[in-house]
Amino acid sequence: MNIKIPSFVIEISPENNLHRKWGHINRYAVSISEKDYRPVPFFYEENEIKVCILGNPVVKETINYQLVAKELVHNYNNNSWLQTIDSEFLFIILNQNISTLTIITSRFCSPPFYYFYQKDIFIGSFSFFDITQRLKQLNMFMLRDDSLFELISYKRIFGHKTHEKSTVLASSSSVIVFDGKQVSTHRYWKPSFKKNYSNNLEENAHNLSFLIQNSIKKKTSDNPRPSLFLSGGMDARTILAAFNFNKLKCGLPTCFTIAKFENREVQVAKQLANSIGAQHVYIPFCESDYPKVFTTATKITSSMHLPFFMFLGHEKVVSKYADVIFHGHGLDYFFQGKYLPSQSPSILGHKLNYAKITSLEKERHTLDDYFLKNIPYRILFKDPSTTSLFINSKFNDYYEKTKEDVRITLAEAQELSDSLYDQYEYLTFYNFTRHYSFPDHWTMNTNLPQRTISFDNDIYQFY
Repeated sequence: MNIKIPSFVIEISPENNLHRKWGHINRYAVSISEKDYRPVPFFYEENEIKVCILGNPVVKETINYQLVAKELVHNYNNNSWLQTIDSEFLFIILNQNISTLTIITSRFCSPPFYYFYQKDIFIGSFSFFDITQRLKQLNMFMLRDDSLFELISYKRIFGHKTHEKSTVLASSSSVIVFDGKQVSTHRYWKPSFKKNYSNNLEENAHNLSFLIQNSIKKKTSDNPRPSLFLSGGMDARTILAAFNFNKLKCGLPTCFTIAKFENREVQVAKQLANSIGAQHVYIPFCESDYPKVFTTATKITSSMHLPFFMFLGHEKVVSKYADVIFHGHGLDYFFQGKYLPSQSPSILGHKLNYAKITSLEKERHTLDDYFLKNIPYRILFKDPSTTSLFINSKFNDYYEKTKEDVRITLAEAQELSDSLYDQYEYLTFYNFTRHYSFPDHWTMNTNLPQRTISFDNDIYQFY
């Protein structure tokens, strides 16, 4: 199975002759190495200021790399301007006039940015795997052990740490500046949790419908051939309906459904597509392919998450029909309350498809501990046998370190909202790159450039 592993590394160091030179900071070269990254990185230069753009930034309701790059040269230090840039992006600005490298992340942390720095060495990438490979070449990789505890116990890692002691994950909507000696960071935007209770359910449904349609317009403004991974569930079918309602120039998406056989999910997805005249393609999926792609999946997820497989290896099929891939990820955790504390009542031993929100008032002073013991994607505490993977004397130490990272994030949440439920949800969504389902975005991206409908500024604010 031929799967291209995307790679992108930016480096400043005395020994960075492995990559192509992009510019300089003080006496050191700044180099970039990239291969099979989707979409292809966009480069621009003006008056000794160089720009590299990853992702698909939207400005003035359209995807326009040239316009963003030109304005970025003059506005990358302007927080108000940065807040106007929509969708998924990562900006890299090299100002050779003042010898600074500036990295700017989107409010969705997509693409993510991991970086390592020590004294005069700076290495950054959207992929932690890329950084580990380079650090091993430089004999500078230092393994940390508590992050593995979190990966196995929660299918994700908390805070900003990685599996390497000096490598961290950038925050959402952050500006990272390296001047050749040290790194400084600040955030240009923070989410607002002010509630609007003036609309009823029907009005809110109408508003959400409009926002989804508008996000699709923005994310198809460059007129690509669209496709949609259609599971038949509520999120993907909502996006399909919005495509149908929009009547866009790019047309309806080709719909792909992946399954082991043509089961009910495939049949429902096919009926949904046919009902509006969209083409549907069934892609067979074989569990025996897992061993074949395990190493590749681990490299793509960089062991920041458990390896995901379902969307790997379909480039040959999907590229016949489309230029970009859409999917329903994000709408579920924005609007279905899936990660709020809740309980489902039972009748005769069967749980109802209905959940009642659990009161958090008695957990006010122990919200960090309650969160770690109740989040639905946890493995630890659900299956006590996982604790045998760790030395007993270390288990409590690991758990306390995890809780300390959660406390730090909780303090951020408490500055943004007084609501215990907002705070609880923030512990999962302060950085979408950390969410356990995020690998789906990047495994999809090995087939075609993925665009996340829910990763839209207006939808995020509405949420």
